[in-house]
This record gives sequence, C-alpha cells and structure tokens, in this order.
Amino acid sequence: MATSAAAEVIRVEVTEVAGGRAYLVPGADAGLRPGDPVRLAGKTLRVIEVTRGSAVVDLDGAVVTVGARGQVDGNTAVGTTTASALPPVRPAEAWRAQWPTAQRPAAAAVVAPVPLGSAAAAGRLHAAFALHGVAHVGEEDPAGELAARAVVSYQLLAARPLSIDVDGGVRLVLGDGADPARAPVRVRAAQLRYGEREGPGLALGRLRHAAAMMGPLDGARAAVALGPLTIAAFGGLSPDPTSDRPDPDDVRFGTELVLDLPRAPWRPVLAVTAAGSSWLGQLDERRLTLSGAGVHGHLAVDAWAELQAFPASNPWAAGALEVTGAGAGARWRRGGGHASVGAVMTRPERSRRLEALLGREWLCAQEIVVGAEVEPCRGGDLHASAHASGGQRLGPVVVEAGAGLGTSRGVRRFVEVTGFVRAEVGLPSGAWLELGGSGGRTSFVDWGGATIGLGRATGPGRRLELSGRYRPELFSYVASAGVDRFLQHTVEAGARVRLDAATDAAIEVAGSTGADRDVVTLLTSLHWRPRP
Repeated sequence: MATSAAAEVIRVEVTEVAGGRAYLVPGADAGLRPGDPVRLAGKTLRVIEVTRGSAVVDLDGAVVTVGARGQVDGNTAVGTTTASALPPVRPAEAWRAQWPTAQRPAAAAVVAPVPLGSAAAAGRLHAAFALHGVAHVGEEDPAGELAARAVVSYQLLAARPLSIDVDGGVRLVLGDGADPARAPVRVRAAQLRYGEREGPGLALGRLRHAAAMMGPLDGARAAVALGPLTIAAFGGLSPDPTSDRPDPDDVRFGTELVLDLPRAPWRPVLAVTAAGSSWLGQLDERRLTLSGAGVHGHLAVDAWAELQAFPASNPWAAGALEVTGAGAGARWRRGGGHASVGAVMTRPERSRRLEALLGREWLCAQEIVVGAEVEPCRGGDLHASAHASGGQRLGPVVVEAGAGLGTSRGVRRFVEVTGFVRAEVGLPSGAWLELGGSGGRTSFVDWGGATIGLGRATGPGRRLELSGRYRPELFSYVASAGVDRFLQHTVEAGARVRLDAATDAAIEVAGSTGADRDVVTLLTSLHWRPRP
C-alpha cells in the first residue's frame, strides 16, 4: 500500500544542529513523514526521522544555523512508504545454544610462584633471633630476666626435602624468683626432618609438637598421606620441665589422623589424636583429642575436645571417662569490622607423673579429713569461661569492646565478670589518641579503671613509634575486716624502632604506685630476621 504526503506547504524551523544533522519543528503531527523533501538554506534536504513534535534531516554538507526557517512544499515530489508483511516469528527453540559457554580465565591460567620480597627470601637457610629483657624494682628485692632465642632451619639437600630444625634459647633469672634447679638452656626443637614441616614425612629428635594438640617430645614421628588423609604415629620421651633433659621415666606414644580438604566450601581441617603414656613402667595417661577448624568467606571457626580415661581406683575421684577439656570459637573480619566469640572448659591435669612431681594438692580440691596422712580429692574441679568482642573502624576512629565471664569450681566457687571498651583516634602527622576503660568483678575483689594515651609514628614507613599512657585504677578488696578500697596509678612510656627491613627494637618503662604496690618495670626486646 502506498501513501502520498500532504500537498499543503509546511513551515519548519531549525532548533538544533549537531553531528551533521538538523533538528526541526514541527513533526508528524503537522504531517511530516520520513523521506519528505525540506527546502532549507537553498538546498533540498530529506527527512530521515520524525516524532510527533519534531523531525531530523541529514545536512549532506549544507550549512544551517539554529533559527533558520524552511518549508516542505507540497508540489515537490515526495517519497512513498510501502507497507509489507513482517517475516514469520522465529520459534523460541531456534534461539537455544546461540551463545557457547564462556571459558573462565582461571581454567586456562598457568599459576607461577611470584616472589613477594624480603618476607619470602629464597634459599635453603632460614633464621631468626630474639633478645628479651625484664627488670623489676620495687619494695621487694629487685628481680630481672634475660632471654635469648634462635630459630634456624636449614635444608641439607637441594633436591630432597631433608632439613634440620633448631629452636633453642638461654634464660637467666636474677634476684627474686631465681631457681638454681631450673636449667638456663631450653631447647624447643632440634630435629632432623624429611618432608614438609607440617606435612607427611619423618622427624627424629626433639619435636616441637608430637601431634596437633600435644607438646614437645624426644623421639620420632612418621606420617604418610593418602589423598586428603594424613596418618601419623609418634613415640618417645617427654622432656623434664625443670632440667629440660629427656625423662626416661615418662614414655609417650600415640597415633593421629588428619583430614584436610582445602577445596571444600569450608576448607575444613579435622584431627583425631589417640595418645598414652607410662610412668615408671606403668600405664599412666590415656587421652583422645578431637579438633577441627574451617574458614568460609570472612568467617573462621574452630572447636576441640579432649577425653581422658582413668583407672577405677584413681586417687583424684575422677570418673572412668571424663571430658577434661573442650572449647569452640568463631571469628569474623571484613573491611574495618571484626567480631569474635568463644567458650572453653578445662579440668586440672591429673596423672601419676604430675602427682609425683607436684603433689596431690596441685591436682584437685581436697577434703579436710582429721588425721589423714593424705587428704582425698573431692572431684568435679573445673574452670569454664566465655568471651565476646568486636570492633569497627569509622574513618579515623577505631572502636572496640568486649566482655568475659568465667567460673571456677574447686575448694570454693569463683565467678569472674570482665569488660573493656577502647577507642583509638587517628590524628594528623601520624599521631593517635587512645581512650579506654576496663573493669571486673569477682567474689573477693572489684576493679575498674580508665586509660588515656598518646602516640606518634615518624620517619619513612613509620620507622619510629613513640607512645605513652596513664591509667588510674580503683580496687575494692573484700576481706574479713571489711572492704578495702584504694586507687592505683600506672604510667607507661615506650618506643619501637625499625632499624632496617630485618631488625626491630623496642623498650617500655612502666611505673605503678598505690596501696597495692610500688614498682617500676623495664622491658626491652630486639628481633633480627636475616633469613625469614
């Protein structure tokens, strides 16, 4: 079907010129149609688009200005528009699989290790050293402590994971608290290892950890991996806590299963440890420990539990099977916010070995029995606690708060409630202001205090940090003569300096005065990590 444009003259006016086109009024309501000829600036131009109130013409090199007038002459030959049938609608099925599934870039990526600088120094030798010093001067005899520690690991063979690990130190106690029976040298680890430090392999010597939740051991540990499961066995002698030498009377042994699923949604790590010990040739401890941890997004969780079996005739009034400890916690961190909650329950360590070393009074609450050579244990001793804390960064201000609740059941029942709030405000020129308060209550003492501090970091990369704080604290002791209240004042000043990329040093002086104590404490430290 064909239609002709109207024969009358239509007056038009240019309202805008842009991009080689002129925009006119009126439009379709006045009778303009695409293809109509427009006489403008001495040329005949064609309408290419129309709306109800406007039209567009292609200038084709013509020069026009805003406000120019023209006309559509009815005597000029006009184009026609022809209506034709639309093509048939394409069925929906024909559109399926039109776009192939895109391949994710990570699927074809080739991962290559990238050195991250001095924190990941290459080489077969890794070493770190530390020095610490503490001195107390007060009403009692002066006391102090000097300690040095070295942690060294060296890979003996370049092509094989055969390494030696040493972690040892020297500790010298001066003045009040010195114990000649305590060895000044302590070796935390001295082992020959084949395999990764925390993975499958064989380790001989003094092991830093015999299992996931066990302490040092003078002996051996062997582990093999079967897919995500690692099976380990260990055995040896326990180091003497005083002399630090292997104790031939205390033999420990056990096995461990570790399941590690790093590609699972929570990336769980689960461990089960069955361990036992003998003291003077007789079976002593029998423990089963379970632990687990996982991370999902910004949330991390962990939990553990320990069960211990006791003989029926044990002197501590313990059941045949007791849960001697359990705990769980969760931590969330995202951007400038963080939060954590946790709870833990523990019972006193009880074994024939500990009773021989410490005495029964250290292992349980005892019944008072007149004339008894050794007073029997009551049983049921435990300590339980729970805590929650959180914080948020709001621009230059960081606010944190937390609370804790604990209870102990032994000779008497104690309940402890604590809480704190803290704010740090960033100031110009690398300075900060610290404000806070904390307090608590138990059955025999209440306390509460406030803290105000000021610090500043200077130099390139915050090389030097200086800080100081003052804390007044009010104590209320409950005694047989009544309540004793007094105010304690504490002033602290400290400095920390980064000498170079591998060396840090710090010093802090704290003085406290009041009815409870008058003491000045000096703390110093030096850390050197030449081969991290």
